[in-house]
Amino acid sequence: MISPFDDFCLHQTPDYLRVPGTTDRNFYDRYFFSGYTPDGDVVFGVAFGRYPNRFVQDAHFTVLLGGVQHTLHASDVLGADPARNVVGPLEVAVIDPMRVLRCRVEANATGVTCDLEFRAETGAIDEGRLKVGRDGILWIDQTRFMQYGRWVGWIEVDGRRRTLGDGDAWGLRDKSWGVRLIGDQHVTPRRGDQIFWMNVVMRIED
Repeated sequence: MISPFDDFCLHQTPDYLRVPGTTDRNFYDRYFFSGYTPDGDVVFGVAFGRYPNRFVQDAHFTVLLGGVQHTLHASDVLGADPARNVVGPLEVAVIDPMRVLRCRVEANATGVTCDLEFRAETGAIDEGRLKVGRDGILWIDQTRFMQYGRWVGWIEVDGRRRTLGDGDAWGLRDKSWGVRLIGDQHVTPRRGDQIFWMNVVMRIED
């Protein structure tokens, strides 16, 4: 099935653009965002992922507000249009590639909503391609970039709205895609094949 992206000269294989170049069930394409006020009063995270070889897409929004954490999770059958990053009430929209992205949660039964705009303050920091294999078979093969920025917009929980003006909240985002440990592997697990992955990213005023 074709999608609007197929109208662009972006193809890497003879298949439709929404079809990965691998049949590995653990192929994914995902956004992750975090944000916080410098005083720690508001902390939040947003994620949206597509898993085309599992025919599923999912998303979440979580916010710590007034010392209480509120979380929304959403999952659905994979959408046919990769340009439309929507799961249930949550949407991630690319307004200006590599510069401005919008994260929005419409009214829903959880009482958690938001309309937030991420505005980049740095270029994309390319982490490069990571490959981890065993016996000649790759079980991690992914690329990721990271970006620092600030947030503008609002978050609302049970009718209580917190507005974030320009400069009130800092944050970062990452975009990654490829094959990673999502579920069952297509290679036999063996003792010793583990990764300890600690990612500590922060921004301080000076």
